[in-house]
Amino acid sequence: MAKLSKAEKEKRKPKFLAKLFSSPRKEKAKAASKKAEATSAAKKKMYAAESMFKSGKSRDTAKVGSSKPMAFGKAFRSAKSAGKKEFTWKGKRYHTRTKDELEIGAKEKSKFAAKARNQKKIS
Repeated sequence: MAKLSKAEKEKRKPKFLAKLFSSPRKEKAKAASKKAEATSAAKKKMYAAESMFKSGKSRDTAKVGSSKPMAFGKAFRSAKSAGKKEFTWKGKRYHTRTKDELEIGAKEKSKFAAKARNQKKIS
């Protein structure tokens, strides 16, 4: 009779018995080791991509985006300083007018409305 390889032995082993006699602690250990292998493989792949930056910059300095979104105040200030009237933050659109600017605009609007009313009365 020929000797079976490890893979062939594993194929022949009944799966229900392994599940029946395994402990939760062993299952957690197996899951943790698989997760560690996956993350190490991902890190290797990420560092292998470092070679694509031909300019001499490292992978970390060449990163542009970050995982955390920009704070609202910082996004507002950068849009305001760039002269934009609107900006998008977390998928929503916001204007760049401050409270003071809105109040001044409301006063101006009421002045024009009063002038319009007066002109209608006169004519």
